[in-house]
Amino acid sequence: FGANLFYLYVRYGIILFILLLVPALNLSGITLSRMRRRMAELGVRRAFGATQGTILWQVLSENMVLTLLGGLLGLAMLRDWLLVTSLGKTGLSTGMFNGAVFIAAFLFCLVLNLFSAGLPAWRMSRLNITDSING
Repeated sequence: FGANLFYLYVRYGIILFILLLVPALNLSGITLSRMRRRMAELGVRRAFGATQGTILWQVLSENMVLTLLGGLLGLAMLRDWLLVTSLGKTGLSTGMFNGAVFIAAFLFCLVLNLFSAGLPAWRMSRLNITDSING
């Protein structure tokens, strides 16, 4: 019985990993394309003295603010749209909402955003200033 449970956990883990890998790759691609559009701006900022760390921090903080806003919007939508009872009343009961699961998923999204935004920002911040400005 223990081996079957282990394989069940492994199977669900693989499925969860694949389901989360697709949005991670999509988010990373979107962030990279946004960075490429802003490459001249980042080059000008580097030319005026911004360090690689400063640019990286600004891009990451911008993405974290967007993630926090998305999480708050998701929580508001969860409360108002998804949790309407059969009587038409909106409410969060303990059977419908697990705060620990929501916080864990939200923290996972923050970490996912950190990696998917951090990698393109790191690559763009390391470019030569003239290459950045010329596009």
